[in-house]
Amino acid sequence: MLRTAKLLESDVQFVNLEGPNMPAALKRGDVDAVAIWEPHAQNSIEALGSDAVDLRNPSVYSERFNLNTTTRALRDPGNRRALVTFLRAVLRASERIRSQPDQARASLAPFINAPEPTIQRVWNQFRFPENLPDDLPKVLGNVEIFMATVQNRQPRPRASLSTLIDPSVLSEAGR
Repeated sequence: MLRTAKLLESDVQFVNLEGPNMPAALKRGDVDAVAIWEPHAQNSIEALGSDAVDLRNPSVYSERFNLNTTTRALRDPGNRRALVTFLRAVLRASERIRSQPDQARASLAPFINAPEPTIQRVWNQFRFPENLPDDLPKVLGNVEIFMATVQNRQPRPRASLSTLIDPSVLSEAGR
């Protein structure tokens, strides 16, 4: 987000806050902006009311959840069956969330300690796909750059990252 505004990290002062503390810090003026996931982003908007400015840009950042394992686990018949069984449950849950969003929101609220109306207001930001997106190699490439920096190593080439994507378990789970 900083780059979209032609800013560097050195142009801002980072403050380490936990998500639940961000809305109050923003409202008090302890911080000028927050970058956080839901429901804390929505809570921050609500804390500022009509003074809030939402700079969300999904082309800059989007959250994806994934299932990671090893080639050894995939080659082991028992582990593979367990992964396929788990993924089938995820596929059923994703379908149920898409087809019964009211029930999904009501079930989710106590687990994330957020009121159902807050979840309702942010629900349109979420998707519950059952696929490997076409841009996954590009996304992996972007994450690899970040992880290489964190791990103090050189990033792996994007071409080698594509070999880490194995659609076979998803294919089996979908049968």
